[in-house]
Amino acid sequence: MTWGLRVETPNSVQVIARGHLKIAGRAIFLGLDDAGGVLAQGWKASMVSAGLGRLAKAPRKKSFDDPGLDAASLVYAKGAARTVGALVAHGRGARITPKRVRAGGQGFLAIPTDAAPRRGVDGRRLTPRNFPVGRFGPLKPIKTRAGRLFLIVEARISPKTGRTLGTRRPRLKSGRVASRVSSVVMFTLVPVANLPRRFDMDGQARAAQIIAPRLIDAHAVVLLAKAR
Repeated sequence: MTWGLRVETPNSVQVIARGHLKIAGRAIFLGLDDAGGVLAQGWKASMVSAGLGRLAKAPRKKSFDDPGLDAASLVYAKGAARTVGALVAHGRGARITPKRVRAGGQGFLAIPTDAAPRRGVDGRRLTPRNFPVGRFGPLKPIKTRAGRLFLIVEARISPKTGRTLGTRRPRLKSGRVASRVSSVVMFTLVPVANLPRRFDMDGQARAAQIIAPRLIDAHAVVLLAKAR
C-alpha cells in the first residue's frame, strides 16, 4: 500500500521558477518531503493511540528529488502482505468473511470469548483448529432458539476468579467431586464480521496534500532569501 504526494505547484513558486528553477525545484522537494513526514508520523501516532502499537512500525516515507519541478514524496507501509492488509483494514474498516467454506455449506468466523484461553496449543492466536482439547475437552457446536451459533466445552469454572479451569475435577478426601462441570462458550460463530475503522488514514492523507503547497511556499521564501 502506497500513498504518493503530488500537488499543483503554488503560483508563487511558479513565479520563482522563471528565474530560479533550481530554487523552485528544491522548495518543492523540501515541501513534499515535510508533508510526507507529517503523514507518516500522523499515521504512526494515530495507530499508537488506537492501540495498534505493532502496526505503527509499518509506515515509511521516501522522497524523490528532481532537477525540474517534478519532485514527489511516497508514504507506504513496509512489511508482509498480512501487515499491510491489517493496516488498511484498521485505517479504512473492513468486512471479514471466512476463508474456508465447505462445499454446499456456509462458512463461519469463530470469535473467541473472554472465557477462552488467549493462545492455542501451538502458541499462536486461538482458533478451533489449535484449541487445547487436552485441557478443556472437545468443542461442541450448539444453536440457540434465536439462531445464534456457539462452540462450547464442558469445563469447570473457578468460584473465586470465574476462570475456566478445564475438564478434570479434583476429588475431596470424602471421594466427592470438588466442583461441577458447566457448559462454557469458547467461540461465537458468525458468517461475517465488520471491522470498524480505528483511525482515518485517508483523511490524514488528504490533510497532508492540503498543507503541502504552504510548506513548499515557506521553503521557497527561505531559499530565495538566502540566494539574494
